[in-house]
Amino acid sequence: MQQQLHQPTTAKRPSGRTASTTLSSLVHSSIQRRTVALLMYAVEVLPLPSNFTFVNSTNTTAADCAIVHTPEPTFTTKFDNTTVAHSIESATVSTTTDPPTTDPPTTTTSTPPPTSAPTPPPTDPPTAAPTPPPTTSPPAPHYPYQDTNFDWLNIEEWQGDNDCSPSFASGGFQHSKIEVSTFGKPFNQSPVLRTKRGWSGEKILFVEWVTYPGSDTNIWLLPTSLSRQFGDSRWPNCGEYDIYEMFNGDAAIGHKGTKNLFYGSGLDTFGQSTTHIASKDCYAPFFVKQPSVGSQAAQWPVRYHNKISMAVIFGRDGNGLFIQQILDPTIVDGADGTADIQGGTPADKMYNNANTYWGVKPEGNCAAGHDPNSGYPFFGEFRLVFQEQFHGKFDITNIRVLVK
Repeated sequence: MQQQLHQPTTAKRPSGRTASTTLSSLVHSSIQRRTVALLMYAVEVLPLPSNFTFVNSTNTTAADCAIVHTPEPTFTTKFDNTTVAHSIESATVSTTTDPPTTDPPTTTTSTPPPTSAPTPPPTDPPTAAPTPPPTTSPPAPHYPYQDTNFDWLNIEEWQGDNDCSPSFASGGFQHSKIEVSTFGKPFNQSPVLRTKRGWSGEKILFVEWVTYPGSDTNIWLLPTSLSRQFGDSRWPNCGEYDIYEMFNGDAAIGHKGTKNLFYGSGLDTFGQSTTHIASKDCYAPFFVKQPSVGSQAAQWPVRYHNKISMAVIFGRDGNGLFIQQILDPTIVDGADGTADIQGGTPADKMYNNANTYWGVKPEGNCAAGHDPNSGYPFFGEFRLVFQEQFHGKFDITNIRVLVK
């Protein structure tokens, strides 16, 4: 803060020569002079002779008080045991003195009072911009399938072969996946892990997984009517649908007959989808139209350490009932729990109608069980089955079951 500097306002002390001249004219020259300076007055203290008498200046002669023209008030007081006369300097004393010294005017810096600005008239508050109507997203569409919300990470939804407890696989159920291995068994005795329930009719089964080196990943569907996984005489008439079957484990135990058509020469770089119906001697026609390798089969890549997904559609169109498998589709969710799939790499549809029995002619060893209307056997109740058939493992990372 800046300080304002001011001249001191105390006036100068008047000169003492007027009083000194007046007193000197009243006393004899032999009187010893002594000057006493007082705080507020310039007073000359003079020792007086014993025969000196105070007289009223009005009674003196003109010669004695030549310079006195007006009465001057006097008073007496004691100072150092001596009575002295204090002559009060008065503005009425006429003397011949130096011109009075006048103090310069005191300069005072002052701040002028603030000038108040005129108060503007009140104004109306600004009008708020109109609130735009809330934007609403278009309603989600309704898709043709309903999500069953299958609780696939719940071990209680699973079992082993012959309806046994799934406790053997408890270590494989983790936070966001199911790790499928041989669960401590030799690979040729590897147990299966399957869902307790199955799904029938028009549906989409979606499975996502990751395969690791050394694995013989097997993912397939079997009817719930089969309690035992293998050795039932009703197989294959009851039907089996292989979603993704690898063969490197099969080769290790001497199985032959499968050829890699798109992914090199080995058996560890592809998985195959195929069907089993009618009898052990029913064979589908062979042709190559990638990914399809026949009227009942297709081959798909192996992506070690990376996710791969499959959707299997059990549907109906103008040509009859069909099964179609699609690699890496996208599931889209709609309103009220509805869903569908989009995109991906599809194989050809396998039809069941009056002329075709799931991709083959319904004749000879391939005729048993043919029903163009019911879709036997695959429109019956089938469940998911997982099995590691070699020395590796694979992780199930998502399952969705959509039904009509």
